[in-house]
Parts: sequence; C-alpha cells; structure tokens
Amino acid sequence: MIRKIYSALQPKRVNGIDLTGNLYAELIQQYCESMNSNGLPKINSSWTRVLESEIRRVKMKASKRLKKMMNKLFTEEGELPIELDELRQVEKQI
Repeated sequence: MIRKIYSALQPKRVNGIDLTGNLYAELIQQYCESMNSNGLPKINSSWTRVLESEIRRVKMKASKRLKKMMNKLFTEEGELPIELDELRQVEKQI
C-alpha cells in the first residue's frame, strides 16, 4: 500500500519548478514574515524572493567549487599561464 501511495505522488511545483524542502521552508518563512508585519502574503513576490535566495545559494556553492578546482589545478599542475585546453578540461569537471 505504501509503495502504491509513493508511486502516485507527484512533486509539488510552483511555476514549473519542483518545490524542494529548502524552497518550501523559505517560502513559508516569507509568508510568515509578511503576515507578522500585518500584511497579506504576496505569493508572486514571495516566490521571487525564494528563487533569488536559491540562486544566491547555488552561485556561492558553484563559486566555492570553482575556486577549489582552480586551486587544485594550480598547486598540482603548475603555474600560470595555463593552456586554454587545460582550462576547458577543468571547466568540464565542474
């Protein structure tokens, strides 16, 4: 029975984007902040703020990964200048 229920479940989507646990929590937080300031939650603006927050989080994660890969490349492989082909290989790994 549980398998049947889980197989029928569909992810919650907002504007065509799957709503993960983190995104859902952020959206609820935006709604609560709006209500606590004696306002009504504006769904579109709340969703926009959630997406902006997620974009910042992903950008920071990607930036850290790029920095780690570049540090590894320069400490293990040698010094600058680097050949374009080598840089493209690093880009593919990221």
